[in-house]
Amino acid sequence: GQDDGTIRLWDLAQLGEITPVAFGEGHNIYGLAFGTYAVDRKRKRAEYLLAAAGQDGIVRTLTATLSNTNGGQWSFQQTKVEFPHGGAVIGLRFSPRCDLLGCTRVGGMVRLFNPTTGENIRELARGGGSVEWLAFHPQQPWCLTAHKNAQVARIWNTSTAELLCELKGHTG
Repeated sequence: GQDDGTIRLWDLAQLGEITPVAFGEGHNIYGLAFGTYAVDRKRKRAEYLLAAAGQDGIVRTLTATLSNTNGGQWSFQQTKVEFPHGGAVIGLRFSPRCDLLGCTRVGGMVRLFNPTTGENIRELARGGGSVEWLAFHPQQPWCLTAHKNAQVARIWNTSTAELLCELKGHTG
């Protein structure tokens, strides 16, 4: 993601750049995340959801389709789902089943969204400085957030928004 609103992607199997996707000026991209959407093995086609967000505080999604019938052709289509986050978004992550999209932002907010509808499912944190990072547990309904200014990592129950524990003592 770039400051000019362009997303550049590379196909590692073919070691080549895919045609860039452009949102345009004013859409500085700070965070990107891919989530599995659907796989059709008969048609040799896979669809992914690509989430992009940045300084304007709006998370936008695109469907990214890989058709393997002609050696692997990618196509991108912006969805109509946009969800405002209320401040510059610095981190995005899909849950393992892609039923949640976690967003972190400057100001300490962590929100979980339904990635296909944009519905705000729950808020995990508010305040306490920037939330620099978010990761989901592969099997449990938990996520971990890293809070730089508070020098703490927190583990949350994503089903209830309950703070399960704090890991203190970090220096950054």
